[in-house]
Amino acid sequence: MTSRIIVDQLEGKPGSGNIVTVPTGHTLYAPGAVIQVVHETINTEKTDLTGLTDSVWQFTGVTASITPKFATSKILVQYNQSYFWQTNAGGAQGHGTQLRRGNSTVLTTRKGFAGFYLNPGDASDNRHHGYEYCAHMDSPNTTSAVTYNVYGWFWTSDWTSLLYQYNNGTDDSPSTITLMEIGA
Repeated sequence: MTSRIIVDQLEGKPGSGNIVTVPTGHTLYAPGAVIQVVHETINTEKTDLTGLTDSVWQFTGVTASITPKFATSKILVQYNQSYFWQTNAGGAQGHGTQLRRGNSTVLTTRKGFAGFYLNPGDASDNRHHGYEYCAHMDSPNTTSAVTYNVYGWFWTSDWTSLLYQYNNGTDDSPSTITLMEIGA
């Protein structure tokens, strides 16, 4: 049998500034509280030279794992995916991202008009460089390690290069991903 204390209010001792101290080795969780945070910065450049192709979802290299302390917890996933692509011709062009739990469970999809979309007309030598941000609250319902991966998708009428985590030697454009376990 587990012990249970039921109170209307929990207050710190007088003179403590109303702070409740939890002894070392013990944890107090409240619904909505952040239980743990995992943050990754990814600098490894991925390019069309490493197999990226037009109009295909492909792994961008942005990934992070978290092991929830409780199966009832939510995981708030936030990422900033950097991208750079260059085209030789104008016409409709776009970029999008997709968040996946593991490699197969799609959680969000942003592409086409819902992602980044540009129609520069007939201009040549177009360069598009930026970040795509996404936040998603997931309910993995497990206490086993959970991995989140970002996939990218782009299309263009005539492209010359595509890069994720662009690095030209002096200016880096890392991508980031943050996982927060939220108590339920």
